[in-house]
Order: sequence, then structure tokens, then C-alpha cells
Amino acid sequence: MDLLLTHGYFLYEDPKELQIMKPYAPLGILYLSSHLRAKGFDVEVYDSTFGSREELFRILADGPPAVLDRSRPVTPRNICGPAPTSSWKARRN
Repeated sequence: MDLLLTHGYFLYEDPKELQIMKPYAPLGILYLSSHLRAKGFDVEVYDSTFGSREELFRILADGPPAVLDRSRPVTPRNICGPAPTSSWKARRN
């Protein structure tokens, strides 16, 4: 394995998302892995959504990849962020 692509989101560590239970597929990582495989790289994807840190650490201990990429998952909560304040609206005009 040349590359291991994963993200740092573990559903069972997020009480709010666990309650909602509508996780998102890691599409960015999947698109990237497809492109890299087409370029000849040996790529594995670890979707940590339903996994655990311990499981990921076991994978790394068994045979660490040459490169590990950890991206941030995109969810509505981390896209939108906090609501703008009135001072932000004033500066924008």
C-alpha cells in the first residue's frame, strides 16, 4: 500500500450526529482514491465513520503506508459554521 486515505470523523464520538444518524459518505476521499488508482498508486481507503481510533491504529501498526492522508469530513455543521454577527453584516454593506 502506497497511500492510506482516511478522515478524522468517528460517528460514535459525536453525540449529536449519532442521534441524527445520517452520516455522509467520504466522497472527496473516494474521488481522490479513484484518480490516484488510475495513475497507478496502490491506495486504500479507511472510512472511519463507523470505525474506531483503535481499529485505525491497528491498521497502521500492521503495515504503515508510505503516506497517510487524513482529511476533514464535510458536514452541514462544519460548512456553515456559526451564524454571522450583526457587526459582520455591518462590515459587509
